[in-house]
Amino acid sequence: MISLDGDWEFFPGAESLDELASLEPASIRVPGLWEAQGYPDLDGVAWYRRRFELDDVVGRWSLRFGAVMDIADVFVNRTHVGSHDGAFTPFELDATRALVPGENEIAIRVDDPPLGHPDHGRMPHGKQGWNNETFPSRPSLYLTYGGIWQPVTLHRHGPVVARDLFANGDPDDLAVSVDVCNRSEEPARAAVRIATLGRAHDLEIDVAAGERRTLVVRFGEADAERWSPDAPVLHELAVHVTVDGDASDRQTVPYGLRTVRVEGTRLLVNEEPYRMKSALVQGFRAEELYAEGDRESMREEILAAKAMGFNTLRLHI
Repeated sequence: MISLDGDWEFFPGAESLDELASLEPASIRVPGLWEAQGYPDLDGVAWYRRRFELDDVVGRWSLRFGAVMDIADVFVNRTHVGSHDGAFTPFELDATRALVPGENEIAIRVDDPPLGHPDHGRMPHGKQGWNNETFPSRPSLYLTYGGIWQPVTLHRHGPVVARDLFANGDPDDLAVSVDVCNRSEEPARAAVRIATLGRAHDLEIDVAAGERRTLVVRFGEADAERWSPDAPVLHELAVHVTVDGDASDRQTVPYGLRTVRVEGTRLLVNEEPYRMKSALVQGFRAEELYAEGDRESMREEILAAKAMGFNTLRLHI
């Protein structure tokens, strides 16, 4: 995995990729919204660009975006590799055919339609900003933001990959699901190992070219330490994929084992009564706006709430 976070060239107001060659770029940080970096009144289109080196391009390559607000068109070495519409959702694009050994260039056209634009009304902007001409839509915290506001990474893998790993966290009947996707133009026979808590399930499946299959494996009763608010123990789910004996992909995800249910007027966590003393966390900071701060700043926020007697935080944004 190669992180593409950091300083990018920024071209506010530029409309086309060809136009960038004649413009002097500004600098902007990725991830981050442009309103938080000196462009509070920018709406519409802006371009991002950066260059990176690859020693070789053997295998298959995917570009992953945590989220881009609102519409992204992605070009690698001037080849359009895909688009995405949706400010809050991650997406992944196949960059295999566009990459070359040596220097590569990625350019991203980001469109943040302004208030009054026909596309603005169909996009989510927060509960107080849905195409409403009166307060609190404008002004409010939920303005029309723009930019690459979540991380960007480049991944090398084989023809078949594992995506959307999920563990249901039920200690009495632990179940795991994973999507197996064939990113190649040929059918493949994949060996998939799904492992957690010292146990593993091995499967062999045929995946057609371009096919995405969901696998569900039940581990049953899980004899392992449970998660609780006072002891938030996490376990790891790992999925390994091989094709023709060669490693194709590996993914991991943490999860907790716990039960949560309501009995009458009581909330039970791991069958113990849990009385919530909760505060609302807006998750809204001057430096990042929608984006949360780093791990240490989140930890400080949680510990401050705990010191005031709260045991639950509701994450608003």
